[in-house]
Amino acid sequence: MKGGAPLDLVVERVQTIQSIFYRTAEFLKNLPLRRRGPATKPIQDLCRPWLFQSVPGSYQFTVAIQGPAQGDMFVEGEPEPRLVASTFMAILEGAANEPEANLPKIVPDPDYRATFLKLARNLAPTGRSFSHLEIRSSSARAPVVLTQESRKSMTTAIRGASSEPAQAAQASEVALKGILRAVHLEKDWIEVFVDDTLVRVSGVGETVDDVIGPMVNHQVVVHVTRNSKGDYGFRDIEVEEGASEA
Repeated sequence: MKGGAPLDLVVERVQTIQSIFYRTAEFLKNLPLRRRGPATKPIQDLCRPWLFQSVPGSYQFTVAIQGPAQGDMFVEGEPEPRLVASTFMAILEGAANEPEANLPKIVPDPDYRATFLKLARNLAPTGRSFSHLEIRSSSARAPVVLTQESRKSMTTAIRGASSEPAQAAQASEVALKGILRAVHLEKDWIEVFVDDTLVRVSGVGETVDDVIGPMVNHQVVVHVTRNSKGDYGFRDIEVEEGASEA
């Protein structure tokens, strides 16, 4: 694929990369997982990500970190931009290649690990608009390449981590395809417009807003459980890429 690209496709990937950078800095600072709202200004000032087109006519981006303008901003306990960049690349590499085996070595905390997995999957291609995404750090020897197979392995890891509640509830599993219209993480639900009907799905409390927020008003596939009363319980959500970019 050469030439132009849909603006929303590029913007969404850039925003996701920025989210992963900020969460990498928070992870290195041992901060509690942030479930809503933007990163604090100190985190944003600590490591501001920059992306550059690497090869003219391609969709490759080079990732670099702009550190604080003043050296005295590096107080004790603050991770340096080089460490943030190298950890960022390691997280993406771990998510792209056998995430169930490799990512726990890099991110032991299960909540952070689940968030990084979902953000990394948001970067990976479905194959409908592009086939692979290459991310190259200015200090890394080799790029991280995300493919359709990477996305499948991340999805397996994400759903595997949430399989026990579904089995315990003895509920049937279904996929809802529609437009994500509303998100209320504090009240633990999302609403999806499916076949001219607004459907509420509960149990999304573990989802963080920079994973799900960019999906609002996009075509999505929501994997849910449905109990005997007809109530839907959340398991997973992905953008239906081809439909949202039509």
